[in-house]
Amino acid sequence: MFSNAFVVGASNGPAPALVDAANCAEFARIEPFTRLSAVETALKSVPSCFFLFAPVADISRMGKLVRQIRQSRHAGIRYAPLIYFCNTASREVIRACVTLGFDDVIAMPFSPPYFRKRLTTHMDRPVIYFETRDYLGPDRREEMRTQERGHSQTITFQRHADIGIRIADRRRNAA
Repeated sequence: MFSNAFVVGASNGPAPALVDAANCAEFARIEPFTRLSAVETALKSVPSCFFLFAPVADISRMGKLVRQIRQSRHAGIRYAPLIYFCNTASREVIRACVTLGFDDVIAMPFSPPYFRKRLTTHMDRPVIYFETRDYLGPDRREEMRTQERGHSQTITFQRHADIGIRIADRRRNAA
């Protein structure tokens, strides 16, 4: 894998299990998330990262941090995969994660090979994000059957472990 992994969650909860799983995935660096400036520093030596979110009782509590990540001026942070780990992948949890802009939801428990396979789906392939005033994340308008009014754009990019984010295209959508 050779990317950085930042684990979001309390050290006395399920976050340590995510650290163990990340060790099996061969991340270059694994550490608890503390602040975005620490992520920026880590990206100077390894230009790509994942944010691994431990389960919480109320996923909406993650909204502020997700917005901070998605509003970062650093492309390696802004377009990093956000992966939420849950105890039960209910429709409500998945919908909340989609609404917030998570890239993936993984139900626990999971096997190390399954985890590695899911992580690789986020690297070295074109990714399309949709951006509005209130949202930046995977373009799921078809899946969600929604249309956005007002300013929006689509961004096509690739994530690479060795070189980071490479934006291929930006298209403003008509209002």
